[in-house]
Amino acid sequence: MRHINRKDGWVNEEINTAVLLVSRQVSEEALDALYGENVFEIVLHARSDILIEIAPANRQRIRRLQLAVRPFGIFYGLPLDPDSQIWPRILANLTKLSIVAQQPRKSQFPDTSLEQEVNKWLTWLKPILEYVNQSVSSGIVVEVDHNDCKETSELIKECLPNRCRKVQNRTGDVYFERGEFRFVSRRTIADLADFFSL
Repeated sequence: MRHINRKDGWVNEEINTAVLLVSRQVSEEALDALYGENVFEIVLHARSDILIEIAPANRQRIRRLQLAVRPFGIFYGLPLDPDSQIWPRILANLTKLSIVAQQPRKSQFPDTSLEQEVNKWLTWLKPILEYVNQSVSSGIVVEVDHNDCKETSELIKECLPNRCRKVQNRTGDVYFERGEFRFVSRRTIADLADFFSL
């Protein structure tokens, strides 16, 4: 069972892979369509190593990627390893990249202010955005959903100069509790976020 993001929403759909067994040519064409036409979403903080599970030849086929960056607890790691052989090749081959960036909305701990949390977030996010900027093709316009959070918006403009466009997308609607997700409880938001990620 795969979770597929269509224009009208997320659906569960069985994918029949029998066509991959017909012939090498049909398999190659089907794999190009499967990896090249679907949007792969990676929640960086949760599990950025998921791409290791995709065969190298198929990682080269990925053309559309959505990076979700959001705060989770006390630890921020650097998930895009510049020395990795995975990220540079994927980012260089993309035809579409979107980023959903959810800035902290409240402090995680009583002895930490929201301002401290946001500064920690921005410090973690900046090298990721800089790495993305230098790794993706110069012709790509990066679509960004940041829910008009001032600090994150300013950092994105600084790190992705003249190449980002503000959008609102379905994953952002879940993270920012917009639209049909407005009145959903916090617990359900976390469950939906896990459901939408790989």
